[in-house]
Amino acid sequence: MKYFENLPKTTFDTTIGKFEISDFFTYIDSSKLDSPDSSITFDDKSTLIEASFQVYEDPNSFWIFVLANNSFNPFLINPINSEIAKKELAPKLNIVLSGDTAGTTAYVFPKGSIILSQIANSGNSASYSSVGNFDLNGAFTIVDEDFYYSDSMFVKEQKEGTIFTSGITGSNYVVLYPGTGGNYEIQKNLVNTLTQPASSKPIYSFNPKTGKVVLELKFTGGAGSKGEIDKGIEEPKSEGDLETTTEVTIGSLISETPKVIKAYSIDSIGLLKSSFITANYI
Repeated sequence: MKYFENLPKTTFDTTIGKFEISDFFTYIDSSKLDSPDSSITFDDKSTLIEASFQVYEDPNSFWIFVLANNSFNPFLINPINSEIAKKELAPKLNIVLSGDTAGTTAYVFPKGSIILSQIANSGNSASYSSVGNFDLNGAFTIVDEDFYYSDSMFVKEQKEGTIFTSGITGSNYVVLYPGTGGNYEIQKNLVNTLTQPASSKPIYSFNPKTGKVVLELKFTGGAGSKGEIDKGIEEPKSEGDLETTTEVTIGSLISETPKVIKAYSIDSIGLLKSSFITANYI
């Protein structure tokens, strides 16, 4: 990396030879640096390495972005790559399973649980589970992410057929979920009270008058996303407050998240290089 040429070097011995590397105890004292004097905008397909080449003509200088954004992990700097995130979400559904159509008792199962259509065992017993609740060769899907706070789950693309369609079908379902001792347990006779594209799942609502969040939902993200919401939070004071809010979904969050990160300009590189400090331990 050309911006490390002036760093102290040390010889690193390995079983396959000796390598000259930058000193382990060299770091940048960021307290002596001014705030980043520039920024860059990502398109849907950019990476930090590509951006580093475009800005600094050196793909290995992405560490400058790490420094400018006060981060230790370059993977947490990247804005959501909307194209990748949309492709990952496209086959997934957001569902709610309940013990009855009124939705009075919702069931949430951990990631990796298997959901199948419940059927009556009227055929060859070798083709059905030992309790006669589902077809071993039938359609199924797997829980990809669980949201206990909102009683819903993301499920992966359905295989060997279709068991969920948009809306409420009234169909009955069986869920095989991880239990104690490494075994799977079974929960049957469930119905879906919500089925929608994963991108339609609400993340938070905010008051357009104040710009503050009145109902915040956790989103762990995906596609390298931090899933963080940088907004002021206020508790709803009444039902009327909720009626005036605007709902934000995962899809809109992905599409509208700013694709801008902080950066140091090329003119500031000399200052960065002069801020390297090597600690001496005796």
